[in-house]
Amino acid sequence: GILSAYGMGLADVVEEAQEPYFAVYGPESVLEASRREAILLKLVKQKLQEQGFRDENITTETYLNLMYEGTDTAIMVKRLMTEDGFGCDYAFEFVKLFQREYGFELKNRNILICDIRVRGIGVTNILKPQALKQVADTPKVEGHHRVYFGNGWHDTPLYKLENLGYGHVMPGPAIIMNGNSTVIVEPNCKVIITKYGNIKIEIGFVSSTIQVAEKAADVVQLSIFNHRFMGIAEQMGRTLQRTSISTNIKERLDFSCALFGP
Repeated sequence: GILSAYGMGLADVVEEAQEPYFAVYGPESVLEASRREAILLKLVKQKLQEQGFRDENITTETYLNLMYEGTDTAIMVKRLMTEDGFGCDYAFEFVKLFQREYGFELKNRNILICDIRVRGIGVTNILKPQALKQVADTPKVEGHHRVYFGNGWHDTPLYKLENLGYGHVMPGPAIIMNGNSTVIVEPNCKVIITKYGNIKIEIGFVSSTIQVAEKAADVVQLSIFNHRFMGIAEQMGRTLQRTSISTNIKERLDFSCALFGP
């Protein structure tokens, strides 16, 4: 539809490159990783330039896939930049991410580099919004039609989008049409045409009453309740599986003796 095409037009173009590099994290390995990153960045920039992006519309990101020695779980760490333009330490960011993911830190343990990854992003500017001039006249009604909504039939005005301008406000119900789509505005709602020609719909308050049986359980609430508990249990199991050393827990998924703290 038209919204899918509009979304594709707004989307940025991404090119990525990745290269294996196994070494213990340290000054020498970081220097070598930076050299390889520069080569990969040049490659992704070239691919974006071939698609018509200029240098000022291209941003880049660099990553190192890191893990503690003796573990089998790696974390992709993005290099963050400080306010003065210098890159932060990968290892420092890795320790923070590991602490947040697993709840503890493996001190006096080497950090290993598994591979290098870079990303180039071509920022799309072809659909820059253009501000409209505010109008003071009333919106032009093209006609009226009887339309059925949840609470019955309504005499509904019809508007054409090309005849609406910044500042127009229409109460619901209403129909707004253009060459590609139709917008139906329900009763108790309000339509506002924004500065950039977008249609903003403010939803009004509609009272509703939900009857819940006194004895029979509500199946929707019961399902939500069940999924919430199961979601917590599954997250606990995955965390325990990733962080445990015991074969019973790691491979056989025997969580009978597991204890979790806050």
